[in-house]
Amino acid sequence: MNGMFDYSVEQWLFFFYIYCFFGGVFESTYVSLKSHHFVNRGFMHGPFLPLYGTGAIMMLVVSRPFADNLVLTYAAGCVGATVLEYLTGAWMEAMFKVRYWDYSDKRFNVKGYICLGSSLTWGLLTILMTRVVHTPVESLMLSIPPRLLIVLVLALTVYIAIDLVLSFRDAFALRDVLVRLEKVRQEASLWQEKLAEAVDVAQEQLSERKEKYTQDLEQWKENLPKPDVDLEQWKEKLSKPDLEQWREKLLRLELDLAQLKERLPNPGLDMEQRKGKLLPSGLEPEQWKERLSQYLPDAEGFKETMQKRGVDPEQIFKRIENTRSQYAELKERISGMSLHPLKDNPTLSSRRFAESLKELREELKRNKEDGKDGAA
Repeated sequence: MNGMFDYSVEQWLFFFYIYCFFGGVFESTYVSLKSHHFVNRGFMHGPFLPLYGTGAIMMLVVSRPFADNLVLTYAAGCVGATVLEYLTGAWMEAMFKVRYWDYSDKRFNVKGYICLGSSLTWGLLTILMTRVVHTPVESLMLSIPPRLLIVLVLALTVYIAIDLVLSFRDAFALRDVLVRLEKVRQEASLWQEKLAEAVDVAQEQLSERKEKYTQDLEQWKENLPKPDVDLEQWKEKLSKPDLEQWREKLLRLELDLAQLKERLPNPGLDMEQRKGKLLPSGLEPEQWKERLSQYLPDAEGFKETMQKRGVDPEQIFKRIENTRSQYAELKERISGMSLHPLKDNPTLSSRRFAESLKELREELKRNKEDGKDGAA
């Protein structure tokens, strides 16, 4: 144990890469078993998890002063790994707007980045790392010829560097789509509220005009000429089956019909006279036209009312059309983006962009069903 930490740079890098690989294999196996299908778990495309590599190196370093004390080794592992997990989680969420892990549903968690159960487990893993795992890994490393080790480390460095560039590209692409999608969703929600307000104003005006129209219609009906026919009297007469009375009634009915015909507009009258007979008494044609206009939608009045409320109908429709264009552009971009950040991280979550992330997952699922998957 005393010479354990007398390593060269390439040896430390070898340990980092090998533990990144072990972590990737462990996570992928665990998540695949839970999901019942293969999942290449992690931030990177390849089977490497930098958090595990960093955590393993950190465990070796923080436990060094307490190599002969099991309790202090456990405590140092708990504290060191917990700090690393918290800082990494907070940094990744600030950078990419999503969480690659979330302990919010666990007891005694801090902002979802760390929790008591995870911290206690890190302590056990530190003991396992320093007392069991690292010894054979160190023996494997020492068995590799120095020059071959350098070549191997350089090759892994190039590979992991390229993978990290691609992974960061995908993560930033996901972040940008989420930010833009959230902005479009908020704008759409805002202008839908504005449109609903415009509809409410239109309905208020329509209700007012409908009420006025109903009142005036009743008044107009009262002013219509009434025929000199008493329907109640006719009912009473018709209820008596007397032949002579029926003849008398038919004669009277003919007279009443003749009187009604006289009241109807005469086809021989000119247009103005016919209008005069059909209009309510006391109203000229122009006055009637003006009265009817009271029940039609008042475009200028509606526009003025909306402007007083800070709502411009024309602006609403322009904004809605602009929002639709942005959403169509986003859908096109989504269809060509990499599926890796979402496909290989089923637990990926976001507090600020939760709804947008859900919508993005659904859109990617539809694209997959339609055969429009992005590059994996």
